[in-house]
Amino acid sequence: MGILLAKLDRNEEAEAAYRKAIELNPKWATPWYCLGNLLQDRFKRYESAEESYRKAIACDKRSPFPLANLARLLALAKRDDEASELYREALKLSDTREMPYGKYKGRLIADLPGDYLNWFAREGFPDGEIGRLLALMHEIDHNGLSALLEPLRRRS
Repeated sequence: MGILLAKLDRNEEAEAAYRKAIELNPKWATPWYCLGNLLQDRFKRYESAEESYRKAIACDKRSPFPLANLARLLALAKRDDEASELYREALKLSDTREMPYGKYKGRLIADLPGDYLNWFAREGFPDGEIGRLLALMHEIDHNGLSALLEPLRRRS
């Protein structure tokens, strides 16, 4: 419900919906993650967003997405060392995913060219995990952090 409300720019209601979901199940990472996105992107409440991302990470240590969004938040706050470390952790969790379709089907998402990622950024990332991974790779490429990918490439 919170995601729909946020898409409709009913941000206060979205926040209430996320908080209700957290109240019902505080160990569920998704509402913590979505609340962090809302607090960061719509309300500019960065300290609260950081707390939400950290709670999402504590709930689900296998998802790269709260790590990546927390890294983005820390990079904006000029906390570059912390941001780089979190980007590395997020990449370790997503480095084996291949592009499932399109021009680069079968290529590791971490190896997609910047122009292709820029196209998705302009046209819209697909829904779901693949879209979130593409957005993460675009953010890394766009922010000049591609060197973070080198250790992953050497492993494969």
